[in-house]
Amino acid sequence: MRLFGRGFFGTPSLVLRIALLSLITTFAAPAFAADDNYLPASGDSKSLFKQAEKFVRDGRYPEAERVYRRVLELDPDNSLAKLRLAYSLSKMRRLIDAYDLSFAVAQAEPDNAYALSVLGATMLTAGRLEAARQII
Repeated sequence: MRLFGRGFFGTPSLVLRIALLSLITTFAAPAFAADDNYLPASGDSKSLFKQAEKFVRDGRYPEAERVYRRVLELDPDNSLAKLRLAYSLSKMRRLIDAYDLSFAVAQAEPDNAYALSVLGATMLTAGRLEAARQII
């Protein structure tokens, strides 16, 4: 069996099959992520927030990010949505954005334990153990 080109009896080789499968999965996912059909039609911030929470539970963080951002467009002072967005961003390894959001909420609401928790978890994910220890 040949690794490249045509294999035995003219069938595509294993490497070619794997490369094609990789291309299909790479380009199929962004096409779904760009689709707004998964957003609730009502536009109510509570229903959007619930939809975003479902995405987080399912591990679909890019979709959750888009919905949380929509919630924040409707209600810019929603600190819980900011923190859940920061959590989703940290799961996607966008740590600077997650830090900025969680730090802003923690600074505005110093008694918010969840803000400190998300901020500390972001710092731990970034490998800043001492800074995380001071925050937590």
